[in-house]
Amino acid sequence: MAKIAIPLLNNKEEEGEFIENAIKGVKEVVLILVVDMNATTENFGFATSQISHGSEAIEKIKKSLQMKGISVEDVQEWGDTFSKINTTAKLKQVKKIVVKAQDNQYFRNLIKKLRNEKYEVEVIKETSPLTESP
Repeated sequence: MAKIAIPLLNNKEEEGEFIENAIKGVKEVVLILVVDMNATTENFGFATSQISHGSEAIEKIKKSLQMKGISVEDVQEWGDTFSKINTTAKLKQVKKIVVKAQDNQYFRNLIKKLRNEKYEVEVIKETSPLTESP
């Protein structure tokens, strides 16, 4: 896989092994941050109060990927999360979208809509080191 999109859908994409798992075999990444004023659940989307954290996360992930020789573009948009991810993926000619798993209805709806648009969507589930059993 040459190029993927990674939308930042919460404050946790930069944590754990998500990015490492997402970029296996990838040469180009498009990081997408959407400020969605209609995202009404605490763990889904970025509200205006979280813009600075989202921007910091993008920069941190971008630097990490560039150090690994991966080409990175970042896109920051305001609006509906699905519409902005869909439009960006089309403009950047991305066929695969990789997201960190979440357990809420907004996330499930987003994944369904993206798959309906014929994107390959990979959902990466991670366990927290604090909750892993020996």
